[in-house]
Amino acid sequence: MGLMHCVYVSEATAPISPPVLQQILAVSRERNAAAGVTGMLICSPQAFFQVLEGEAADVESVYARIARDPRHHQLRRLVSEPIAQRGFADWAMGEAQVSEAEIQALTGSSDLMSATAALSQLGDAQARSLLTAFLRGRWRARLRGGTARPAPAT
Repeated sequence: MGLMHCVYVSEATAPISPPVLQQILAVSRERNAAAGVTGMLICSPQAFFQVLEGEAADVESVYARIARDPRHHQLRRLVSEPIAQRGFADWAMGEAQVSEAEIQALTGSSDLMSATAALSQLGDAQARSLLTAFLRGRWRARLRGGTARPAPAT
């Protein structure tokens, strides 16, 4: 079928504490690696922004699993399209801490919006701005827990 990426946002049904986030990431990394899916995640205490990439069927399967996860509310797919190559092949579902100010600057949200609101209300163009920032290497120095690994066969 070919490679694709899927970018989605969702609101958390309950605040995501650092220990809960680490548990989510540990399970996701294991499952996504088994499925051949790579990507990245931005998480505020109340919202998720995630990029999934891999073979189309594998990405759709992971997205369907996320859609069934009761921790997500108002899941919205913002970008879903074929790609020539992986942008996060060396990320084992990396997660980077990004400040509220950085999210607001990239998404064009107002100073009155929290990072959670800015993430959960992203549109297509704003999602692409965040995606492009990560693809160009922004925040990779702050990558946590997403140790580099060989890219899956494409």
